[in-house]
Amino acid sequence: MEPAAADAADEAQLYYLAEEHRSAGRLADAEAAYRTLLAQKPRHLSALESLEALLVEQNRTDEAANIRRKRTKVEARNAYAIGKALCNESEYERAVPFFERAIELRPDYRKAQWRLGETFGHLNRKEEALRCYRRYRELDPESVEAAFVIAALGEGEVPTRPPEVYVQGYFDGYAESFDEHLCKGLNYRGPEILFEYVRRVLDRTAGPLDVLDIGCGTGLAGLKFRELAKTLAGVDLSEKMLAQAEARGLYDALHRGDAVTFLEEAPEASCDLLIACDSLVYFGDLESLVAAAFRALRPGGFFAFTLEKGTGAGFTLQASGRYAHHPGYVPALATGRFCLREVGEETVRLEFGKPVIELIYALEKPLK
Repeated sequence: MEPAAADAADEAQLYYLAEEHRSAGRLADAEAAYRTLLAQKPRHLSALESLEALLVEQNRTDEAANIRRKRTKVEARNAYAIGKALCNESEYERAVPFFERAIELRPDYRKAQWRLGETFGHLNRKEEALRCYRRYRELDPESVEAAFVIAALGEGEVPTRPPEVYVQGYFDGYAESFDEHLCKGLNYRGPEILFEYVRRVLDRTAGPLDVLDIGCGTGLAGLKFRELAKTLAGVDLSEKMLAQAEARGLYDALHRGDAVTFLEEAPEASCDLLIACDSLVYFGDLESLVAAAFRALRPGGFFAFTLEKGTGAGFTLQASGRYAHHPGYVPALATGRFCLREVGEETVRLEFGKPVIELIYALEKPLK
């Protein structure tokens, strides 16, 4: 028998023994057996329930209340775990009651409150999502993540960028299911489309390039751009997304950090091609990024990227937590720095079953 199976058998036997003692009226022996089992497995829900009932029968109310608190935490944690697992399978509607049950059991359960808000967001139930994030902020008034999401949902001042801790936490939690959800669930074609735009502007006689993938995530863009690269590097805030990219074996170097800081600290004129596929949607104001990209590129190099198309002036923060940019924003920003070589509009993916229109840009740093 495998060790895990043997442990489970021992636990079952010990629980059965405790139940036998209790049925026979040997309450002291039953209590001892329950406590022995709980010492081995503190989250054994049936043992907690039975021990609580035994203590209530003996009018040991303070001890019973202590066990009840432990049991409630275990039940809440179990409900949360089921909800999280369902979300990982994109079963958002089914996940809702499990998160709600976890919060019912533990009203101060911040993780469950946050995940319920995210789940309502996936279901496009914005008012319910907003209510969850408001409650989360009540539990953690200093949370910059909650302040950002609440702003995205229409309350409060709009920041020019999300907090790093928000982006990192969001994608760390999304890393394992990211590729399947994006490519299969949302029909994502960003890397393929961006690659075609880059192909059109590149000199066909150009040799392999030094390429930097900004916000590389799990490395989906690397699958396309590796063939153009002499060296392919990536930078991202999420450690878990970088681990997925590392597993692909496509990148010569991967760096964890902020894209602007990385570009500002990179050797000047050290890259031939910068790509950012669906990552600049987490920037509102692009001024510092464009300036840093210009510095890092060699003369004749290209900066190719995608943005979600917006209708408001400049940039707007959407309920999704992503920014959308007006079609005139980048051309105005590029003036005096880059030549605008390619611009287009493409359906890159779906959201709530509807096409998401993105702007595709290829900017060239002049030779002189």
